[in-house]
Amino acid sequence: MINPIILRSNRFLGNNLVNNELITLEQLEAANNVLLDKIDAENMREASLLRILMWELDSLDEPDLINHIIEDQDLGLVDLRFYSYLANMEETYSIDDCWATWTVPFDEENGYFFLATAYYLSQPVIKFWEDKLGGRVQWFISEFGSVSTLLENAEQELKAETANA
Repeated sequence: MINPIILRSNRFLGNNLVNNELITLEQLEAANNVLLDKIDAENMREASLLRILMWELDSLDEPDLINHIIEDQDLGLVDLRFYSYLANMEETYSIDDCWATWTVPFDEENGYFFLATAYYLSQPVIKFWEDKLGGRVQWFISEFGSVSTLLENAEQELKAETANA
């Protein structure tokens, strides 16, 4: 079953990319067709409009997107290579939530969560996490590949912990 946040987050992201003139409407339509094919094939890890635009269609330059968000939204950039998944938070959110939204909590201090996302231009992603974490969130932008690598490493660590238990 498809997670509804995947559809909503990608739809809002695509509209915002067009509205911010980072891609054209034609590029969005082409990417949406690929996205729907991936969803139909239940290939959910690749069901990301951002991934499709950057890596498959070469329609979006990630540094341009990141610079736009940093300048327009006044967010900081975080390199997730120096962080790990907050596995102790599994009762609050799941790794599937992170994959569905391309967002990961990477630190927590005094009840506030530091979140890195590749999907900051998608309001449903922001709302999803702020609702889930009671609004105690500080947002950062991160490269798409950085989020993916952290989550892939987290899955390996969680599998190893399960195997050793």
